[in-house]
Amino acid sequence: MPLYQHQCALLDAWEQRDAFILVTKTGSGKTAASTLPVIYHKESAVFVYPTNALIADQERSILSLLEREGVSVRVLSPDNVDEKFGGEDYHLIRIDAHRLEEFRVAMKLRDKGSALLRLIQPSRPKILLINPDLLYLIFSLKYRRASPELMAHFQAYRTVVFDEFHLYSGVELAHALFLIHLVRQFGGFSRVVLLSATPSPEVLNLLNKLLEDPLLLDSEAKTFHTSAGERIATFPLNFECTGSGSDEVEAAFAYLQERRDELEAARKANSDEGYVPAVVILNSVVSAIRLEDLLVEAGWDRGKIGVVRGLMAKEERQIAGRVVVIGTSAIEVGIDFKTGLLLFEAGDAASFLQRIGRVGRHGPGTAILLSDSREEAAFRSLPDEVHRDALEQMVNRIYKGRDAFAWFPATFCGALTMVAQAESIRRRVEEDEMGIETAKAEIGAWLDSVIDGFGKRMGWEKQLALVKKRVKQARQGGTVGRWITEYIDEVGFRSSIPTVPVYDWAEAGRGRSPEYEADLITLLKWGNRSPRYKEKSDTIYIDGFRAGKPHKLHLSESFEDEDVGIILTTTDYPSLKVLQDNHLTSISHLFTMRPHIFVLVPLDFARRLDWRLPWFRCGSQGNKAAIFDGAALVVCEMWKQHQDNA
Repeated sequence: MPLYQHQCALLDAWEQRDAFILVTKTGSGKTAASTLPVIYHKESAVFVYPTNALIADQERSILSLLEREGVSVRVLSPDNVDEKFGGEDYHLIRIDAHRLEEFRVAMKLRDKGSALLRLIQPSRPKILLINPDLLYLIFSLKYRRASPELMAHFQAYRTVVFDEFHLYSGVELAHALFLIHLVRQFGGFSRVVLLSATPSPEVLNLLNKLLEDPLLLDSEAKTFHTSAGERIATFPLNFECTGSGSDEVEAAFAYLQERRDELEAARKANSDEGYVPAVVILNSVVSAIRLEDLLVEAGWDRGKIGVVRGLMAKEERQIAGRVVVIGTSAIEVGIDFKTGLLLFEAGDAASFLQRIGRVGRHGPGTAILLSDSREEAAFRSLPDEVHRDALEQMVNRIYKGRDAFAWFPATFCGALTMVAQAESIRRRVEEDEMGIETAKAEIGAWLDSVIDGFGKRMGWEKQLALVKKRVKQARQGGTVGRWITEYIDEVGFRSSIPTVPVYDWAEAGRGRSPEYEADLITLLKWGNRSPRYKEKSDTIYIDGFRAGKPHKLHLSESFEDEDVGIILTTTDYPSLKVLQDNHLTSISHLFTMRPHIFVLVPLDFARRLDWRLPWFRCGSQGNKAAIFDGAALVVCEMWKQHQDNA
């Protein structure tokens, strides 16, 4: 296949370097750039993707690449895992939590750890496609008895590729940084490749420290190979910034309604199933649902409207033959389409650049930002013509401060999120009744050296030393600092609000699969009716999401005597409930089902928080807000900064 310059440069430098950062635009072949050297050198590799939708899409993309390059490949699935293997060059295996359970059942094994062992054992070259959650579980010894052997198997996977690295922020960014360091200390992943279309300079600075001067490649990367012609990677775009007023849904609806006839004509004139006349990307799932329902009420055929969003079954995310596709961040990665018209919201530089990069890949197009007044005013200074690089620089300035919370890993709470993974390993080693005490002590000392080495590399020695001291004090018992031990016990890669299986009557009415997973805050805030939990089926039943104002959520505790900016734990508040419009629901006790940490801040401060940091109103006067789990750690540090600057 013909290669871009950056693909040639990565292939040529593959054996000379052990760390690469590939920064090129969406659609420029980053996946191919990282896959070709793997198969050329007949290596096994792990590809890590932030969403399961992207994993499924990349399985198809990598399979197509392997077949095009003449590499024989077998895609392992729960349906064929017990069949006899042939002489294929490669096995391609996609694994997430749900699929791993399907593999376990198909292989008739007792637990997921045993299934994972069979899948990843390096009997032949393999390409594993996984999410960071699975990698975190393995290297936190969460698979118990299978964990040591799993970690040993990963030493056979020389290369790890993290795709869409810009999507990690705050707690997830801290976890990703330490996870890469930890796995390499275990002897795995001697080569690290990070892919991103839109990395922030602050994150790049962290990665340079972590990987010790990785080779940074962009679209202008130098290569000694002779050019064999040119190919257009991105076509010219007409960019418009349209004020959406107070309702981005109404603005998008009016635009589509005005152009309905030409969009339907464009669909009829183009037989390509990957072509969509118009794509709309909104920040909110509820906004996407509202827009879909508004179009149907106006006479649009629901069968001609594609929907790609969270809060719906993955198999329903179809675009073939649709006139318009309505998506959320789920469409940013994992769905490939051709379109000439994009309407989109942003919220930070990464989402802006990722979304605008979805149009203009296959021909000229138009991108329309559904902007608020601040964005509209900021973009007025754009000249009539602007190069994409200049636009990117302006976008980074406009959205500065809204991005990856790259400052967070260097704080006390950021250091805690990283030490927590090492502590998880330490605890599971100490709990092993078959373990030898001297060996346990050696492992504990080794973990300390891993943390110390990481701190020295990143320049965070003081923060990590303080956290280790506080963790040691917390482990000695007592209520002071108990939140630290509870956080360590419960922490996962994302450390977010729990999700639960739901049955959605509204989706059933739309003719789509009604079963999917949703987070509990969204159910309480946006559900049409109060969610109803039925113990017999262990399922929460809902009836879609409201198009108007959200429900008012309020915590039952007054928290009058508690200080703001201090981490607390729900263990000390067993009667804590989440009230929906002042009423209890069947899931009001969501924060007492297991321990959760939280922090209180003044309400005015909470109202200025990033949308990624959800909060609940509380206090007898409603003048405080509570933020839970990983978001609590970020907000705690933000409050410290606010106080220092006051």
